[in-house]
Parts: sequence; C-alpha cells; structure tokens
Amino acid sequence: MTDLEQQPQPTTEQSTESTITTIATEAEGVIKKGVEDLEAAYNFIQHGVDFLGPDAKSELLTLAIKFL
Repeated sequence: MTDLEQQPQPTTEQSTESTITTIATEAEGVIKKGVEDLEAAYNFIQHGVDFLGPDAKSELLTLAIKFL
C-alpha cells in the first residue's frame, strides 16, 4: 500500500462543507462592508440635516443613494 492510498481522501461532503464555509465567509465580508457603507450614508445624512436643516433631507438622501 502506498502513502497516497493510506491517506483518507476528502469526501464530497467535506468538499461541499468547505465550499459553503468559504462562500459564507465571503458573504459575511460583503455584508459587513454594506453595513459600514449604510452607516456612513446615515451619518452623512444626519450631519447634513443638522447643518442644513430638515428641508435638505431628501436631497441628502438622494446624494447618499447615488454614492452607495
């Protein structure tokens, strides 16, 4: 028996689990970045409303959406 034959071969289930873990990790990063972007947009709008007044809220929201 060779060393190659003695080593356990990964099963399809292990491979699938690894793929799912990789996809989930990448998705988590994308979601976290999206949340950070949303928080930045909210802060931008809130600061603008505080500075320019409530009448500017719709224009600020439009600007924030444009750059998200």
